Amino acid sequence: EIRKKAGEYLLFNCGNLKSEENLLIIYDKTTESLLKYIESAASQITRSIKKNKINTLDQHGLEPPEKTAVYMKESDLILAMTSKSLAHTRARNNACLSGSRYLSLAEYSLDVLENEAIFGVKKEKINELKKMELILNKGKKVKVTTNLGTNLELNINNRIANNCPGFVEDPEQLGSPPDMEV
Repeated sequence: EIRKKAGEYLLFNCGNLKSEENLLIIYDKTTESLLKYIESAASQITRSIKKNKINTLDQHGLEPPEKTAVYMKESDLILAMTSKSLAHTRARNNACLSGSRYLSLAEYSLDVLENEAIFGVKKEKINELKKMELILNKGKKVKVTTNLGTNLELNINNRIANNCPGFVEDPEQLGSPPDMEV
């Protein structure tokens, strides 16, 4: 079943979960139906699985409860399956600075688990992403033109590209599969 395979792919390939690691799954009522697929996949790898249900947040970027922030710092891998993203919170930043890896699965649903895009996150694409990151870091301007008349020029001088490969391997990394972007 594709949902089961997607859960395994998220943990094995995107999260790189190891047997000795602590996994934290943060979820809310909108993503509770995904738990059985994620938990089933996780239990094949580690016995250290903590589930933390939080109230549904009103908007992206709101801080989770303090208890959740503590759990985050104690975890090697965090899967945040919530309706609103926690990726841009102090709690996520502090957890990553403490060595956690973070997969942002905001707005996930059974439909997302059934979408083959999850399987498009490929580690071998990292060299292409790093090449694009280098081009953007050295660049001064980006110009976008189309046949429909778009003519947009952006100053990117002294900007640092944000390489988000959709998977996390090292402490402090943030990924948001199936998104792979620079």
